[in-house]
Amino acid sequence: MFKRAFFPLLILGCGAAVILWTLQSPLWQALRQISGIMRLVHEEYVDVDAVSYEALVTSAIRGMVESLDPYSRYMSAEDFSRFERSTRQNYVGIGIEIERFDLRVTVITAFPDGPADKAGIRPGDQITAIDNRSMLDATVIEVSDALQGPEGGEATVKVFRPSTDEEHVFTLIRRSVNLASVNDVRLDAGKVGYLRISQFGERTHEEFQQALDRLEAQGMQALIIDLRNNPGGLLSASKDVASEFFDPGELIVFTQGRDPTTRTEFRSDGPARPVKYPLVVLINERSASGAEIVAGALQDGGKAHVIGEKSYGKGSVQSVYAFRNGAGLRQTTALYYLPSGRSIHEKGIEPDLTVEMSEEEERRLRLQSRHRDYLSREDFERVFEHAPDQDDLQLDMAIEYLRQLLDEPVVRS
Repeated sequence: MFKRAFFPLLILGCGAAVILWTLQSPLWQALRQISGIMRLVHEEYVDVDAVSYEALVTSAIRGMVESLDPYSRYMSAEDFSRFERSTRQNYVGIGIEIERFDLRVTVITAFPDGPADKAGIRPGDQITAIDNRSMLDATVIEVSDALQGPEGGEATVKVFRPSTDEEHVFTLIRRSVNLASVNDVRLDAGKVGYLRISQFGERTHEEFQQALDRLEAQGMQALIIDLRNNPGGLLSASKDVASEFFDPGELIVFTQGRDPTTRTEFRSDGPARPVKYPLVVLINERSASGAEIVAGALQDGGKAHVIGEKSYGKGSVQSVYAFRNGAGLRQTTALYYLPSGRSIHEKGIEPDLTVEMSEEEERRLRLQSRHRDYLSREDFERVFEHAPDQDDLQLDMAIEYLRQLLDEPVVRS
C-alpha cells in the first residue's frame, strides 16, 4: 500500500520541481514580462485596430531580431516569398525593371525573352495605365503591385514612347521570368574581356561559365570581373564562381560560429579552368558578402589583382528558417574567413590598387549606365542636368593595368 502511494507522489513531486524550475528560469521570466506588456498595450493603447495580438507578436519578434545586427531579420510571408524569389533569380511578371524619373514611372530594362521584351516594350517607355487604370501619378511600388498577378494571367499595359511621341497598348501574359546575374559580357579591341556579376544566385555559376566560354572562344587574353555594387547572395554560388580558378580541394572560404568546433570549410570541387590570362577584380564600398568572398579568395590565392575601393565588410553568415505560416527568419550564426584566416566582417577587402570615385562620380556613372542607351544627349542633360560623359575611372585603370601586362609575356603557374 505504501509503495503504491509513494511512486505517484514521487512522480508528482518531480513534475512540480520541473515546473517550479521552469517558472524561475530566465526564459520564463522574460516571457512573463513580454506577455504582461503585450496585454497592457492590447487593452489600453488608444488605437484598438493597431494592437491585435497578432500584430503585437509580429512587431515584438521583428524588433527583437532586427536589434541584433543589420543583417538579421524577421520576414512576413510576403517578404519571405520575395526573398526566396531573389535567390532563385526568377519571378512571375511581365519582365521589366522600372524607375520613376522625369515625373513618370519608366521602363529601364526589358529582360531578354520576357513577355514585355517579346511584345515590344522598350527601355524609355513610360507606363501610363495598367488594366485601364491610370498610372500617371503612381509610384514605382504602385505600378509594381498593379503588374503583379498569378502566372498565366493577363495584364494590359499602356505606354507612352517619348522617342516617337506615340502611345502603345500591350496585352501581356504573366509568366516566370529569369533574371540574369552575369551581365555586360564583352570583349574590347585589346582582347580584354569584361563581365559584371550583379548578385550570386542559383544560376550565377552556370551563367559565369557560359560567359567565360564565349570570351575565351573569342580569343580573350585578359579578364575583368566587375563585382562593384554586388550585395552578395548565395554562399554556394560565390564559392562555385571562385572555384573556376582554384585546383580541386583548395580552400576558398570557411565559416565559424560562436562554438570554435563549428568550423565549416568550402573547398574547390574543380576541375580548375586552365587559365592562361591575367585577372582583375573590381570592387567598391558597395561590394559585400559573396562578392567579398570571391575577391578576397582570388586575392589570397594570388590569382587576381583587385582594383577599386575598400569593400563593405559584410562577412557574416545568415541561416534562414521557414515557418508554417509562410514567414521566415534570417539570423546571423557565423562569420566568414578567407584562406589566409583573415576575416571580412567589418574590415572589408583592401584593393591591391586603390582607385577612388566620389559619390557624385558614382551617381553620374550609374545614371549613364541605366539611361544613356535610350535618352538622347539633349534629353539626358535636361533630365539630369549634366552631360552623359562621366569616365569610369576604376574600369579604365583595370584596362590600362591589363594592357601593360599583355605587352610582356604572361606567366601563370
